Amino acid sequence: MDRIIEYPMEQIVVDDFLNQRVADMIALGKLISALLGTQTAVEGLACTPTSPASMNVLVAPGQIFFLEAVDTTTYGDLSPTANIFGHNIAANAATIMKQGLILSETTFALSAPSTSGDSVNYLISAEYQDVDTQNVVLNYYNASNPGQPFQGPNNSGTAQPTLRQGKCVLTLTAGTAAATGTQQTPAVPSGNVGLYVITVEYGQTSITSSNISVYPGAPFLSQKLFGLMNGSGTVDVPALTASGLITANDGINVAGGTLTIPNATASNQPVALGQFAAPVFADNYVNSPANSTVYSASLSITPPSNGTFLIFANLNSGANTSALPTTLSVNGASQATSNLIGNATLFVSYDATSGTAYTVEYSTTTPSTGSVAFVLYVAVIFIPN
Repeated sequence: MDRIIEYPMEQIVVDDFLNQRVADMIALGKLISALLGTQTAVEGLACTPTSPASMNVLVAPGQIFFLEAVDTTTYGDLSPTANIFGHNIAANAATIMKQGLILSETTFALSAPSTSGDSVNYLISAEYQDVDTQNVVLNYYNASNPGQPFQGPNNSGTAQPTLRQGKCVLTLTAGTAAATGTQQTPAVPSGNVGLYVITVEYGQTSITSSNISVYPGAPFLSQKLFGLMNGSGTVDVPALTASGLITANDGINVAGGTLTIPNATASNQPVALGQFAAPVFADNYVNSPANSTVYSASLSITPPSNGTFLIFANLNSGANTSALPTTLSVNGASQATSNLIGNATLFVSYDATSGTAYTVEYSTTTPSTGSVAFVLYVAVIFIPN
């Protein structure tokens, strides 16, 4: 973080104050990007009906985080094309995450369509804006008469902005009314992100919660850092069920039982979906005779987002055990096959789609004759995109 240095008895110039404020904003922007990345995000801004219900909706205070140039217009007397103090890049060429605030509740008025059988979709969207405001006629030094300051620059009486605000600006866009079920949500205005869609039918006299839906892909922050740190923030992880498990000494008491795992603490946190399938045998892990027995187990998984499954099969076999043909499959399609012996691992990386059910299965076949001693574990980890 950059800090301007001043000294006792030094004649301070206005640029010292302006440059320090720019340095502070850059430091905050880089901290935001380190925590949130550089994608647009919004926080707060809950949309609710009024109470009592009316044809208005309320949007709560909140904020938007947006990647933008440090400055694109003159800030005080700092030109946007001049290099940032202490750096070799202009203010209009360097980008940072900016914070736009809206500290008061916003009310939007909606109207029902005028044609029977029609509905209309309204879109609420948000954008970041730098806004120069709080215009005041400022006192300026008058060299000819220091006791009588100029009013405005060159004594012009012109009011000048005294505050550059980073603002979260909300917009209501009305769609075109059409037969119910065929109405379209209006396009998101340029530079905005969609937040909510509100559907209003002909004859409707008040808005209820059922009329309000979150715009698809709206970039709301669903988790807070403190909640993640203290473990109170959780997201749903799909139930994991295993079938065809070998139960002798494998730590799983019921074949096909459910595996229990803790919730993730963030929607994009890698989740260990569990270890399954452990053919561990009695009699000191010796199965005799082998008799070409096929041992297999499966795990049903529905990922909560697009991502990648990392599937590991680890085999430990006895010194006199022959190689064991082992296959890892996803939804019945073989992904990897290898003859495992000793301490060996088979690995598969598989791209997965959100909401799609997958069955991960392994199978291994013992030799046709002789004794076999082995332990085989399979683990699945899901990493969201």
